[in-house]
Amino acid sequence: MTGMIKAYIRAELNSKFGIKGILKKLCYMVMVAVGAAVDYLLRGAVIGAGITLDVKLFFGMLVTVWLTINELISVMENLAAIGVPGFPRLQRILKRLRCTVADESGASDEKEE
Repeated sequence: MTGMIKAYIRAELNSKFGIKGILKKLCYMVMVAVGAAVDYLLRGAVIGAGITLDVKLFFGMLVTVWLTINELISVMENLAAIGVPGFPRLQRILKRLRCTVADESGASDEKEE
């Protein structure tokens, strides 16, 4: 929503970009589903090997946390772009959290728009 508001205010509202954004969000759901599937398969393999594992959704949760942090940063950036007074400290904390998750997971710290 904040992205659409920003595009409207800047007179950059475009259906092509809107559809791209919707498809991007759908791909986020696919990424979470793939993470959950990896968790399911690994858990089955570990149980099959006779190892007890208490963690049920590690990769699915990692992907979800990563995407949530990126979306929160995006919302903060959009709000700043439309002139809403922001919380710079919160934005710094979110960026630090994103770096921490990236370091822990070995993921890249590049943010895609």
